[in-house]
Amino acid sequence: MTPSGRLLARILAAVAANEGDVKSARLSAQRAQAAQAGRAHGPLGYGYDEDQRIIAAEAEVVREVAQRVLDGETLYSIAADLNDRGVATPGSGRWDARRVERAVGRRDRPEVVEVIEAARRDAVVTAAVFARLLRRAGGTPALCTASWVRDQPWAEHVMSGDHGVDDSTVARLLGAAGISADRSFWRAANVRAMVRRGSLCGWREFSPGQRGGYGELVSPGDWAPILSKEVTESIRRITDRPSSRRGRDPKYLLAAILKCGKCGSSMAGSPTSNGGYRYACSKQPGRPHTCGGLTIAGPQTDAIVSMAVVDVVAEAKVRSSAIRRRSGAGAVAAESEIAEIARLRKHYGSEFAAGRLHQDEWDVLREGWAIRQRDAERKLGQWAPSLETVLSDVPRKRADIETWWTTAPMRQRREIVRTLIESIEIAPRGKSNNRFDDSRIGDPVWRA
Repeated sequence: MTPSGRLLARILAAVAANEGDVKSARLSAQRAQAAQAGRAHGPLGYGYDEDQRIIAAEAEVVREVAQRVLDGETLYSIAADLNDRGVATPGSGRWDARRVERAVGRRDRPEVVEVIEAARRDAVVTAAVFARLLRRAGGTPALCTASWVRDQPWAEHVMSGDHGVDDSTVARLLGAAGISADRSFWRAANVRAMVRRGSLCGWREFSPGQRGGYGELVSPGDWAPILSKEVTESIRRITDRPSSRRGRDPKYLLAAILKCGKCGSSMAGSPTSNGGYRYACSKQPGRPHTCGGLTIAGPQTDAIVSMAVVDVVAEAKVRSSAIRRRSGAGAVAAESEIAEIARLRKHYGSEFAAGRLHQDEWDVLREGWAIRQRDAERKLGQWAPSLETVLSDVPRKRADIETWWTTAPMRQRREIVRTLIESIEIAPRGKSNNRFDDSRIGDPVWRA
């Protein structure tokens, strides 16, 4: 309580804080050096086993997902298809602390919950009782015996009654006993995280403070790759675009491209009672400028516009990329900026690892690069591909194009239409009859 005592306390606190800073800097330098050397930091993840060997079945899923992302499929549709086919997710059926907590919260497997609560609580549980609980929960009978329980490293804590074990230990004992966790499902988020990982192309990823799949590829690793580095970089560019994070695949080819001839607002697609669909200008609350008084049959309109698009795609001057999106130059600049930031990170990362750069200087540089990269990725996300890119896998002969168009994914066809056409005006219906009138479909406004 004296001034000298308080001074001494402050000095000791400052020394302790400095020791923590030095330890943190040393650990960061060690991790940076390990990354530059290409040494893996922990497990490689989906596609590899604990010995860094490729798991053939999982590698096949990785290659399939990568190709589908490159082909323009949404992450949502890929996840839904993998779930429908019963493809196991990373960690599916394996316990971890989060799944233990979730099992207790749901309580839909009471026998498993009983094991978890017995391991957690402070009460004494005999080895025989605990073995019986494990067998009831679905554990392997040959393992779940009193002698096996007593031989486990966590047995002393559970049997003594002094204190229970944490959820991570509970997860390990459930797995060791042969009790499987509930099946987990693919989501767009974990498909995205899985296929972006640098380890898949055999490169060491360095991402201090970030999740895997979002760091810089700093050096080749010493394990076999599943994908090429070029494919991984392309997937990262695609999945960084806001458009790739859209959910479901589009259902209607011309939604928002068709414009109401009465009020000029965009027309949306909607199903009809006979199993078909239509495009309509819908009256919505908060949008007083929409009239809600115009509709047109969807299948016939799609067929007519599709013929016009096929005609244009078959033209040689279009296929030679005479028509390009105006924003292509911005995408090149943004990609160049991202490449330059990666170069700077690699150079100064080596300086920091060698001790020639102070921790504070490194933190300032990293923050500046992060801001620059976010701006570049934002610009890249707003970029729409050139027509040459959109038509890369479309046949060249008209007959082949027509065949391809009937089977191509809706997203790919819609991307081509949006790249070529800015809008199409739909005129109001005449009073003569209710039959489809193709003269109501105006000439497309083609993009220059």
